[in-house]
Amino acid sequence: MSFLNLSLGELLGLAGAISAGVLALYLLDRSKRKQLVATLRFWSAADVRTQLKHRRRIQQPWSLVLQLVSLALLLLAIAGPRWGGDEDSGRDHVLILDTSAWMGARTRTGMLMDEARTAARNYVHALPRRDRVMIVRADALATPATAFELDRRVLNQAIAQSQPGASALNLEQAIAFAGRAQKLQTQRAGEIVFAGVGRVSESEASLAAPPNFRVLPVASTQENVGLKKIGLRRSMTAPDAWDIYVAVKNYGVRPHDIQLALQFGGAPAGSKAMTLKPGAEEQATFTYKTKVAGFLEARITPHDSFPQDDRAVIELPSEKPLRGRLFGRASGTEGAVRIESSGGCDL
Repeated sequence: MSFLNLSLGELLGLAGAISAGVLALYLLDRSKRKQLVATLRFWSAADVRTQLKHRRRIQQPWSLVLQLVSLALLLLAIAGPRWGGDEDSGRDHVLILDTSAWMGARTRTGMLMDEARTAARNYVHALPRRDRVMIVRADALATPATAFELDRRVLNQAIAQSQPGASALNLEQAIAFAGRAQKLQTQRAGEIVFAGVGRVSESEASLAAPPNFRVLPVASTQENVGLKKIGLRRSMTAPDAWDIYVAVKNYGVRPHDIQLALQFGGAPAGSKAMTLKPGAEEQATFTYKTKVAGFLEARITPHDSFPQDDRAVIELPSEKPLRGRLFGRASGTEGAVRIESSGGCDL
């Protein structure tokens, strides 16, 4: 026989501590004590005098036995007894660890990833020793870090080596991968556990989770303003100019005042002050003239708890002259041919 929730040592320790407390209550002396008072004027004599002596034996032994048996049965039910071998009663769990870019956000004690690792380790330690666990790191792709493993040292090492990535979380893919792993590699499927913030897109927010899905929540700050998109194209009016489009979004629940600044080759290329309402997304447009290649950097200030989305860099190509050469032969009437390019043509 084995136990699902408690080990044999924990069960015996709890039973011994509770039994000792109940026995002490039965041996407690509840007789009246002798008291010295200044006067008996305001006191009335009791009908029956209580003998002042210590209790030397249990007066209701059967009541004590029944209470101890009841407590033992209650603890046994909490422990969850299982009949049969450990191999038949063990279950296989999949622990999905959030390693998306958002897990690198700073907190007062470190990073969100640190809290997720702590929650994952606590879950693994709370499982019965016969249960196996597979660690899966989830960002844009679901990557297994271990197979279904009994050794807690291997699991703790895989959890400790998990780091935030550079992509967003694809929770739907991770849950589907965990379900397939349980169906293909085990016959006693346990839980699918997710440890992390779970910051997903709006389409994934309404995802229907399987019945054995469980979440180990990690507290996350929601106040974040970041760059969402940056794009550029050649200006339609000036061949040597670029039209630059930058989208900024407020992911928080409070309005934020930010400063959006552009730099090209380390030199200022434009700036704009913006006030973003909660959940709002706004776009700023800039025009910058240059014919040389270089790196265009967009940056927002002040920085928040997630500075990874406060900066974006894109490389601009140089404007090279285009040359064309025309070969042909005309017969009959004369004709005219015209080739246009920014750098002229060679005919």
